[in-house]
Amino acid sequence: MSDQNDFKVDPEELKSELKRNLYEAKQNGELFLKTGRDLAAAGQRLVDWSDASEAIVPYLASSDLIQRMNSNWTMVNQDVSAIRGQLAGFSTFPLATSTGISAYTSVAQIAPYVYLETLPPTQREGAQKAVDRIRRLASQPDERNEVIKLLELLNLDFSRSGQKSCLDQFNTAHAAFDRPADASDPSITSLLPMRSCIDKALAQLLQRRPRQEVAHSQIDKIQSILTQLKHDWISDDHINYLTTQGVDLVEKKLTSAKTEAISREEWQSRLSSATIWLRSFLQAVDSTKMKAT
Repeated sequence: MSDQNDFKVDPEELKSELKRNLYEAKQNGELFLKTGRDLAAAGQRLVDWSDASEAIVPYLASSDLIQRMNSNWTMVNQDVSAIRGQLAGFSTFPLATSTGISAYTSVAQIAPYVYLETLPPTQREGAQKAVDRIRRLASQPDERNEVIKLLELLNLDFSRSGQKSCLDQFNTAHAAFDRPADASDPSITSLLPMRSCIDKALAQLLQRRPRQEVAHSQIDKIQSILTQLKHDWISDDHINYLTTQGVDLVEKKLTSAKTEAISREEWQSRLSSATIWLRSFLQAVDSTKMKAT
Protein backbone atom coordinates (compact mmCIF):
# COMPACT_ATOMS: atom_id res chain seq x y z
CA MET A 1 0.00 0.00 0.00
CA SER A 2 2.78 2.40 0.89
CA ASP A 3 4.47 1.78 -2.45
CA GLN A 4 1.28 2.68 -4.33
CA ASN A 5 0.94 5.90 -2.33
CA ASP A 6 4.54 6.80 -3.07
CA PHE A 7 3.87 6.60 -6.79
CA LYS A 8 0.96 9.01 -6.43
CA VAL A 9 3.06 11.79 -4.91
CA ASP A 10 3.44 14.71 -7.27
CA PRO A 11 7.13 15.02 -8.28
CA GLU A 12 6.81 18.81 -8.26
CA GLU A 13 5.73 18.72 -4.61
CA LEU A 14 8.73 16.55 -3.78
CA LYS A 15 11.01 18.94 -5.67
CA SER A 16 9.63 21.88 -3.69
CA GLU A 17 10.29 20.08 -0.43
CA LEU A 18 13.79 19.16 -1.59
CA LYS A 19 14.51 22.76 -2.59
CA ARG A 20 13.40 23.96 0.86
CA ASN A 21 15.74 21.45 2.52
CA LEU A 22 18.63 22.43 0.28
CA TYR A 23 18.00 26.13 0.90
CA GLU A 24 18.03 25.53 4.65
CA ALA A 25 21.23 23.47 4.35
CA LYS A 26 22.87 26.26 2.35
CA GLN A 27 21.85 28.85 4.94
CA ASN A 28 23.27 26.65 7.71
CA GLY A 29 26.47 26.18 5.74
CA GLU A 30 26.88 29.92 5.23
CA LEU A 31 26.28 30.45 8.96
CA PHE A 32 28.98 27.88 9.71
CA LEU A 33 31.34 29.66 7.33
CA LYS A 34 30.79 33.01 9.02
CA THR A 35 31.16 31.47 12.46
CA GLY A 36 34.33 29.72 11.36
CA ARG A 37 35.82 32.93 9.97
CA ASP A 38 34.91 34.78 13.17
CA LEU A 39 36.53 32.03 15.22
CA ALA A 40 39.63 32.11 13.04
CA ALA A 41 39.90 35.90 13.42
CA ALA A 42 39.44 35.65 17.20
CA GLY A 43 42.05 32.88 17.35
CA GLN A 44 44.52 34.93 15.35
CA ARG A 45 44.01 37.94 17.63
CA LEU A 46 44.65 35.67 20.60
CA VAL A 47 47.90 34.45 19.04
CA ASP A 48 48.98 38.00 18.15
CA TRP A 49 48.30 39.41 21.61
CA SER A 50 49.93 36.42 23.29
CA ASP A 51 53.08 36.88 21.22
CA ALA A 52 53.15 40.63 21.84
CA SER A 53 52.62 40.14 25.58
CA GLU A 54 55.31 37.47 25.77
CA ALA A 55 57.80 39.81 24.13
CA ILE A 56 57.34 42.44 26.84
CA VAL A 57 57.56 40.07 29.81
CA PRO A 58 61.38 40.31 30.22
CA TYR A 59 61.09 44.07 30.70
CA LEU A 60 58.46 44.04 33.45
CA ALA A 61 59.61 44.95 36.97
CA SER A 62 56.38 45.73 38.82
CA SER A 63 54.99 42.75 40.74
CA ASP A 64 51.51 44.31 40.76
CA LEU A 65 51.54 44.72 36.98
CA ILE A 66 52.82 41.20 36.43
CA GLN A 67 50.19 39.78 38.77
CA ARG A 68 47.42 41.70 37.01
CA MET A 69 48.51 40.43 33.59
CA ASN A 70 48.84 36.91 34.96
CA SER A 71 45.32 37.03 36.38
CA ASN A 72 43.86 38.35 33.14
CA TRP A 73 45.54 35.72 30.97
CA THR A 74 44.49 32.96 33.38
CA MET A 75 40.86 33.99 32.89
CA VAL A 76 41.36 34.13 29.12
CA ASN A 77 42.68 30.55 29.09
CA GLN A 78 39.77 29.37 31.22
CA ASP A 79 37.24 31.01 28.89
CA VAL A 80 38.94 29.58 25.78
CA SER A 81 39.05 26.09 27.30
CA ALA A 82 35.32 26.25 27.98
CA ILE A 83 34.60 27.41 24.43
CA ARG A 84 36.83 24.68 22.97
CA GLY A 85 34.83 22.10 24.90
CA GLN A 86 31.59 23.37 23.39
CA LEU A 87 33.12 23.31 19.90
CA ALA A 88 34.65 19.84 20.20
CA GLY A 89 32.33 18.37 17.57
CA PHE A 90 31.98 21.49 15.45
CA SER A 91 34.91 20.84 13.13
CA THR A 92 33.60 17.45 12.02
CA PHE A 93 30.06 18.58 11.23
CA PRO A 94 28.52 18.06 8.80
CA LEU A 95 30.98 16.54 6.31
CA ALA A 96 32.32 13.74 8.50
CA THR A 97 29.05 12.78 10.16
CA SER A 98 26.99 9.85 8.97
CA THR A 99 24.15 12.17 7.94
CA GLY A 100 26.49 14.40 5.96
CA ILE A 101 28.16 11.50 4.20
CA SER A 102 24.79 9.96 3.36
CA ALA A 103 23.51 13.22 1.86
CA TYR A 104 26.59 13.81 -0.27
CA THR A 105 26.78 10.18 -1.38
CA SER A 106 23.12 10.10 -2.38
CA VAL A 107 23.59 13.15 -4.63
CA ALA A 108 26.68 11.64 -6.25
CA GLN A 109 24.79 8.41 -6.89
CA ILE A 110 21.73 10.15 -8.32
CA ALA A 111 23.66 12.39 -10.74
CA PRO A 112 24.38 9.66 -13.35
CA TYR A 113 20.66 8.93 -13.56
CA VAL A 114 19.80 12.34 -14.96
CA TYR A 115 19.03 11.24 -18.51
CA LEU A 116 19.71 14.33 -20.58
CA GLU A 117 18.07 12.97 -23.72
CA THR A 118 14.70 12.75 -21.91
CA LEU A 119 14.76 16.46 -21.02
CA PRO A 120 13.50 19.30 -23.21
CA PRO A 121 16.36 20.72 -25.32
CA THR A 122 16.21 24.01 -23.42
CA GLN A 123 17.06 22.22 -20.14
CA ARG A 124 19.87 19.95 -21.30
CA GLU A 125 22.74 22.41 -21.05
CA GLY A 126 21.80 23.41 -17.51
CA ALA A 127 21.34 19.78 -16.51
CA GLN A 128 24.72 18.84 -17.96
CA LYS A 129 26.40 21.61 -15.98
CA ALA A 130 24.67 20.47 -12.79
CA VAL A 131 25.75 16.85 -13.32
CA ASP A 132 29.32 17.90 -14.13
CA ARG A 133 29.47 19.98 -10.97
CA ILE A 134 28.39 17.02 -8.84
CA ARG A 135 30.94 14.78 -10.54
CA ARG A 136 33.72 17.28 -9.86
CA LEU A 137 32.81 17.48 -6.20
CA ALA A 138 32.64 13.70 -5.88
CA SER A 139 35.96 13.05 -7.64
CA GLN A 140 37.92 15.96 -6.15
CA PRO A 141 39.38 14.13 -3.09
CA ASP A 142 40.66 11.18 -5.16
CA GLU A 143 42.13 13.42 -7.86
CA ARG A 144 43.85 15.53 -5.23
CA ASN A 145 45.38 12.48 -3.51
CA GLU A 146 46.60 11.09 -6.83
CA VAL A 147 48.43 14.33 -7.65
CA ILE A 148 50.02 14.40 -4.18
CA LYS A 149 51.37 10.88 -4.70
CA LEU A 150 52.74 11.81 -8.14
CA LEU A 151 54.43 14.96 -6.80
CA GLU A 152 56.08 12.86 -4.11
CA LEU A 153 57.09 10.18 -6.63
CA LEU A 154 58.81 12.75 -8.84
CA ASN A 155 60.50 14.47 -5.86
CA LEU A 156 58.48 17.63 -6.37
CA ASP A 157 57.48 17.73 -2.71
CA PHE A 158 60.47 19.77 -1.55
CA SER A 159 62.32 22.92 -2.53
CA ARG A 160 66.00 23.52 -1.92
CA SER A 161 65.61 27.28 -2.23
CA GLY A 162 63.68 27.48 1.03
CA GLN A 163 60.56 28.57 -0.83
CA LYS A 164 57.33 26.64 -1.00
CA SER A 165 57.53 23.39 -2.94
CA CYS A 166 55.16 22.28 -5.69
CA LEU A 167 53.35 20.16 -3.14
CA ASP A 168 53.06 23.11 -0.74
CA GLN A 169 51.56 25.29 -3.47
CA PHE A 170 49.19 22.52 -4.54
CA ASN A 171 47.95 21.98 -0.99
CA THR A 172 47.58 25.75 -0.53
CA ALA A 173 45.41 25.94 -3.65
CA HIS A 174 43.02 23.27 -2.39
CA ALA A 175 43.05 24.45 1.23
CA ALA A 176 42.01 27.93 0.08
CA PHE A 177 39.07 26.38 -1.78
CA ASP A 178 38.08 24.18 1.16
CA ARG A 179 38.38 27.04 3.66
CA PRO A 180 37.83 30.33 1.79
CA ALA A 181 39.21 33.37 3.56
CA ASP A 182 36.03 35.44 3.21
CA ALA A 183 32.65 35.53 1.57
CA SER A 184 33.77 37.70 -1.36
CA ASP A 185 35.72 36.30 -4.34
CA PRO A 186 38.85 34.70 -2.84
CA SER A 187 39.60 32.51 -5.88
CA ILE A 188 42.91 34.32 -6.37
CA THR A 189 44.14 32.75 -3.11
CA SER A 190 43.68 29.34 -4.75
CA LEU A 191 44.19 29.65 -8.50
CA LEU A 192 47.43 31.63 -8.33
CA PRO A 193 49.09 29.08 -6.00
CA MET A 194 47.98 26.40 -8.48
CA ARG A 195 49.66 28.41 -11.23
CA SER A 196 52.79 28.62 -9.07
CA CYS A 197 52.64 24.86 -8.50
CA ILE A 198 52.59 24.19 -12.25
CA ASP A 199 55.32 26.76 -12.96
CA LYS A 200 57.58 25.31 -10.27
CA ALA A 201 56.96 21.74 -11.47
CA LEU A 202 57.94 22.72 -15.00
CA ALA A 203 61.05 24.53 -13.77
CA GLN A 204 62.22 21.55 -11.71
CA LEU A 205 61.47 19.00 -14.40
CA LEU A 206 63.34 21.09 -16.97
CA GLN A 207 66.43 20.68 -14.82
CA ARG A 208 65.90 16.92 -14.69
CA ARG A 209 65.97 16.44 -18.47
CA PRO A 210 68.84 14.23 -19.65
CA ARG A 211 69.61 16.70 -22.44
CA GLN A 212 69.40 20.43 -21.80
CA GLU A 213 67.88 22.55 -24.54
CA VAL A 214 66.43 26.05 -24.70
CA ALA A 215 62.75 26.25 -23.71
CA HIS A 216 61.44 29.71 -22.99
CA SER A 217 57.72 29.59 -23.68
CA GLN A 218 55.15 27.51 -21.83
CA ILE A 219 54.63 25.44 -24.98
CA ASP A 220 58.34 24.75 -25.38
CA LYS A 221 58.74 23.82 -21.71
CA ILE A 222 55.90 21.27 -21.67
CA GLN A 223 56.89 19.73 -24.98
CA SER A 224 60.58 19.53 -24.08
CA ILE A 225 59.85 17.85 -20.74
CA LEU A 226 57.46 15.30 -22.20
CA THR A 227 59.58 14.61 -25.28
CA GLN A 228 62.56 13.69 -23.10
CA LEU A 229 60.88 12.28 -20.00
CA LYS A 230 57.67 10.68 -21.24
CA HIS A 231 56.81 7.03 -20.80
CA ASP A 232 57.47 5.07 -23.98
CA TRP A 233 53.77 4.41 -24.45
CA ILE A 234 52.89 8.12 -24.55
CA SER A 235 52.09 9.18 -28.13
CA ASP A 236 53.06 12.44 -29.81
CA ASP A 237 49.37 13.26 -30.14
CA HIS A 238 48.99 12.99 -26.37
CA ILE A 239 51.98 15.28 -25.86
CA ASN A 240 50.40 17.85 -28.17
CA TYR A 241 47.10 17.51 -26.35
CA LEU A 242 48.69 18.04 -22.92
CA THR A 243 50.67 20.98 -24.25
CA THR A 244 47.63 22.72 -25.73
CA GLN A 245 45.52 22.07 -22.64
CA GLY A 246 48.29 23.17 -20.30
CA VAL A 247 48.90 26.50 -22.02
CA ASP A 248 45.17 27.23 -22.22
CA LEU A 249 44.76 26.32 -18.55
CA VAL A 250 47.58 28.54 -17.28
CA GLU A 251 46.89 31.57 -19.46
CA LYS A 252 43.08 31.60 -19.57
CA LYS A 253 41.96 29.96 -16.34
CA LEU A 254 44.66 30.51 -13.72
CA THR A 255 46.54 33.69 -14.55
CA SER A 256 43.33 35.55 -15.41
CA ALA A 257 42.16 35.05 -11.80
CA LYS A 258 44.24 38.12 -10.93
CA THR A 259 41.70 40.42 -12.54
CA GLU A 260 38.51 38.37 -12.89
CA ALA A 261 35.64 38.07 -10.44
CA ILE A 262 34.29 34.52 -10.75
CA SER A 263 31.64 32.45 -9.03
CA ARG A 264 32.52 29.62 -6.66
CA GLU A 265 31.17 27.17 -9.24
CA GLU A 266 33.60 28.54 -11.83
CA TRP A 267 36.37 28.50 -9.22
CA GLN A 268 35.67 24.84 -8.57
CA SER A 269 35.67 24.11 -12.30
CA ARG A 270 39.03 25.80 -12.85
CA LEU A 271 40.65 24.20 -9.83
CA SER A 272 39.35 20.79 -10.91
CA SER A 273 40.59 21.31 -14.49
CA ALA A 274 44.04 22.27 -13.21
CA THR A 275 44.18 19.25 -10.90
CA ILE A 276 43.12 16.86 -13.66
CA TRP A 277 45.63 18.35 -16.12
CA LEU A 278 48.44 18.21 -13.57
CA ARG A 279 47.62 14.58 -12.84
CA SER A 280 47.69 13.69 -16.56
CA PHE A 281 50.92 15.61 -17.10
CA LEU A 282 52.72 13.99 -14.15
CA GLN A 283 51.43 10.54 -15.11
CA ALA A 284 53.11 10.97 -18.48
CA VAL A 285 56.53 11.54 -16.87
CA ASP A 286 58.79 8.49 -16.47
CA SER A 287 60.79 9.01 -13.28
CA THR A 288 63.44 6.49 -14.43
CA LYS A 289 64.42 8.86 -17.25
CA MET A 290 64.98 11.83 -14.96
CA LYS A 291 68.52 13.04 -14.46
CA ALA A 292 69.76 12.71 -10.89
CA THR A 293 69.91 15.94 -8.92
